[in-house]
Amino acid sequence: MGKLGEDCIEILGISRIFPLHSKSFKQVQIRDTLILPKEKPDIESIFRVTTSVNIIDKYIILTPRATSNGFKSLTGKKVVVEGEVVQKIEYGAREVKKSICTAQLMKIFSSYIVLDETFDIDCNLEIIPYVEDVCVNKLDKRRVFNNIMLLLDAKSFSSI
Repeated sequence: MGKLGEDCIEILGISRIFPLHSKSFKQVQIRDTLILPKEKPDIESIFRVTTSVNIIDKYIILTPRATSNGFKSLTGKKVVVEGEVVQKIEYGAREVKKSICTAQLMKIFSSYIVLDETFDIDCNLEIIPYVEDVCVNKLDKRRVFNNIMLLLDAKSFSSI
């Protein structure tokens, strides 16, 4: 069972475990107003939202080694991450029949992770996405406010 959000919306897909000792990670916030496709009936109330994350692409880029005025350190290595968040929204329609409908919505994101100095760029690279939190609120009969917090964790491992 997922968490119960505002207005008793069941939220599924939130990660239950998180990395304990990650050195190369980034938190990403994705905020958006989702608009139902024209062919879908209007929303009466939202019952359930299921969220999943797919990593589409990742690649390492070399950057300067420096420290900014805000004390952020660049190690000379970043991984660019491109992915998609897929959400299935189950809702009650505003029709006379009061049927339960679903809408699947997708949001593309792009971010980067500054890699730890000890990160071996010659090893295989894996990006593990964790859904930290999801907040969904119906704005009106066609629009839904959506806020998703992700943790992107970069891991390197030998291909042996």
